[in-house]
Amino acid sequence: NQAQLALLTADFTKIYDLSTDTTSPIYYFIVPTGKVRDCTFCYTKRNNIEYCYILIMASNGCIYYEQLCDSSSVRNGSFYVTNTLDIKHESITEINNNGILLGGGVSVYFSSTLILLFWSYVHGKNFYDVKMTPTTSSTNGNNKSTSTYHTLCS
Repeated sequence: NQAQLALLTADFTKIYDLSTDTTSPIYYFIVPTGKVRDCTFCYTKRNNIEYCYILIMASNGCIYYEQLCDSSSVRNGSFYVTNTLDIKHESITEINNNGILLGGGVSVYFSSTLILLFWSYVHGKNFYDVKMTPTTSSTNGNNKSTSTYHTLCS
């Protein structure tokens, strides 16, 4: 929806629908650990139904995701996003004592044209994957989707 706007701070992500209300958000997301660094939207279609997800890059290097739906809306108050993408790659081994991956997350972007997810870290590692989106990756039962990723450049 071109009337929706995401407002990010280090502590939360709020999404507004400017066509209906410019002062009250329709979604209010908080990540349980780390600070918000970036977000992107991912639109997918299954069984002729369109779904929208928000993917949030946190300062600890985790990518959190949640489907935008009634159960995650602000009608229920602020929503803690606990679903994380399980990032597995041979060059993603550096985690410091505080659990921060590759110096921390920097950016995340989903290209609907290419159907690719791109993400990067403070230490200069950049990745992409076609199977990365929450709807195309499998879930292993503990709210983590799994896939193997490709290095864009390092």
